[in-house]
Amino acid sequence: MAVATLKIIPGTLPPGYCYPSNPQILNNDILTRASVSLSSSSFTVLITSGSQPPATDRDKLWMNTVDDRIYRWSGAWRSRHPLSASSKVRYWYLGTLTDLETFDGGEAGVPAGASVGPMWEEDTDFIGRIPLHVGALPTSGTVTALNDTGGVDQITLTPSELPEHQHLGKAYYRSEQSSAGGNDPSDLGDNTEHESGGHTASSSENWSVAGVLTTSMVGDTGEAIDTMNPYRTGYWIKRTVRAYYKAS
Repeated sequence: MAVATLKIIPGTLPPGYCYPSNPQILNNDILTRASVSLSSSSFTVLITSGSQPPATDRDKLWMNTVDDRIYRWSGAWRSRHPLSASSKVRYWYLGTLTDLETFDGGEAGVPAGASVGPMWEEDTDFIGRIPLHVGALPTSGTVTALNDTGGVDQITLTPSELPEHQHLGKAYYRSEQSSAGGNDPSDLGDNTEHESGGHTASSSENWSVAGVLTTSMVGDTGEAIDTMNPYRTGYWIKRTVRAYYKAS
């Protein structure tokens, strides 16, 4: 820690000065004529103002009372951002990408140096993705590492992924048209219809109930189904290469 050097410069007593009868008067006379000099290599003066200091004070620090930042002169009055340029920190942002350019003291355009352009930009690695904490997933036990990706917003189940199930409709047959010529439900031939297809029994058609059908899943896969949890959109943002605020 630097220690400021205070140099006391003695004053000059007026010609013909007479030693006073009271020593305190002498002490006061000496001190009122003395001055103090501070070594500029040991400290920096802090100017508090709502406007930029003049060129003669650019060797000093400036406390801007408008934005409460401390600036130093380096070609312009600049103040370092508390998060380093290209930091690994991410923020969740609910404004527009146009507003993001001037967010947090940035400027519209493209980051082009330590004091030019936006302070923040969209992190496109998160487009369409939900953040997940590193570690083991609670149900499957799958362990995720830093920067892993995975998951889908829709899935299409294949026949092998569906359990066997029942169709609860009924099958009917015409007894007089059975290939065996009788009422044997085990020999239905082509004279059957399924209730789910729209047929219902009618006594005038001489249909009889053959039984409940139990089937396994066969054929093509079905339509994709959503796997997304309820969500609200915004932007994950990250620091740009810009390092400094610049006083306007």
